Amino acid sequence: MGILSMKIQKKIHPDSTGYFEIYQGKDYSDFVKNSAKKHSPLVMNGKLQSGFYPLTEVKPNSCFGAYVNLSAD
Repeated sequence: MGILSMKIQKKIHPDSTGYFEIYQGKDYSDFVKNSAKKHSPLVMNGKLQSGFYPLTEVKPNSCFGAYVNLSAD
């Protein structure tokens, strides 16, 4: 997880806070769709600033994935 965290950190705006999670549940694609509607992604200066961002490929009927959810300070 350390290497992954360092790579993700380089893509996140320095004024943002949030969390990185692993999802395991019924339908990852539905979870991503609903979460992206609730937390629209925002990019500033080429960096993720706020919103929901899936980190894994979203496939129909997938039950597993990783994502970050950020907010701007």
